[in-house]
Amino acid sequence: MGQLHPHRPAHRVISGEARATLVSAADNPPLRAELRYRTSDPYAVQLVLSLDQSPAVSWEFARDLVVTGAFMPAGLGDVRLHPTDDGVVLELHGVSSKAVLLLDRDDVLAFLGRCLGAVPAGQENTFFDLGDELTLLSVLPVPEAVADPSLEL
Repeated sequence: MGQLHPHRPAHRVISGEARATLVSAADNPPLRAELRYRTSDPYAVQLVLSLDQSPAVSWEFARDLVVTGAFMPAGLGDVRLHPTDDGVVLELHGVSSKAVLLLDRDDVLAFLGRCLGAVPAGQENTFFDLGDELTLLSVLPVPEAVADPSLEL
């Protein structure tokens, strides 16, 4: 299936490695961190983290949060960022735990530069249209209902 609007720019995926350290751990281990941005989802950034042999963990949050957090404190919920002399601090708050990471500022800024070059701030609607998303939902096949005998009256 092609794009609904051929006049819109083609979608791209932008990714970049970011040097990262888990500063909330006693030994401050380095993490593998990859930032990902899809122009088809222009409001969001994905961060994929992995440590040694542990499975990768993925977080998704607003691109604007990362842009702001690289320069000043940002975020009130599960994801908070603020710049320091050493880099960009990223706090990830879970239900029962919290991880604090230090991301290399140059890596974050280089990634954001590529994202903003692909989709300038304020131009996200050029790549994303709610009407298009709803149209795509309407053409998806609807699964057949599975009868649940316990729900019979």
